[in-house]
Amino acid sequence: GGLDIAVVVGIALVRLVALPAVGLATMWLLVGSGAVPPLDPLAEFVTLIQFTTPTGLAITTICVLHGNEAGVRETARIYLCQWVLAIPAVTAWMMAYMVVRFR
Repeated sequence: GGLDIAVVVGIALVRLVALPAVGLATMWLLVGSGAVPPLDPLAEFVTLIQFTTPTGLAITTICVLHGNEAGVRETARIYLCQWVLAIPAVTAWMMAYMVVRFR
């Protein structure tokens, strides 16, 4: 049993590709429309990085506290895949943020 590897990779790709794109577009639209004042460049960069980082470990902790061993195994697989894929993804997103911010 357990999640298929395609599902695990799909979850990681959505978290590391789709959500950062939504975050970048949201920040760009909000600042561009004047809905929020322009942030200090470092504060903006840190805010955008928050969209990019892999999922935290809180779900695994909840599974452990409730005795859900299958949930612990599945979330561990998802986290491992996310952290391995995060190496190139976070690097690429940081470069994209800098290109968009400092063009």
